[in-house]
Amino acid sequence: MPVPANYRWLFDDGVTTYRVPINPNKMSSPFPSKALETSVNLRGVHRTLRRNTLTPNEWTFSGVIRDIDHHDALLLWSQKQIAFDITDHLGRVFNVVPVRFNATEKRPSARIADKFDYDFTVLVLGWTL
Repeated sequence: MPVPANYRWLFDDGVTTYRVPINPNKMSSPFPSKALETSVNLRGVHRTLRRNTLTPNEWTFSGVIRDIDHHDALLLWSQKQIAFDITDHLGRVFNVVPVRFNATEKRPSARIADKFDYDFTVLVLGWTL
């Protein structure tokens, strides 16, 4: 299914949903790193195995906030004590648990009274592509 060019991130906990007004502009990889293990069998043949890590992967995304409602909504989602889903701009759905949210206030301008830079860190429990 093609994803629209103006697709906004969606936060969903099964009861409430929130679509962000501005997508994050930076993010780390939401997928765990590959764990490769090489071994030699009795005949001297090398084998490489890929091991799946069972620990949740830490995922950080960051961006800008241009109004106080956006700030308050992200702060509310960062304080949730349950896992929730984040659908990103590519249509991938990640089941996550919030870890931390840091918002740094910037100097306001004449047209924009509330400016923030933020970074949001979550643990990725699983995903659907």
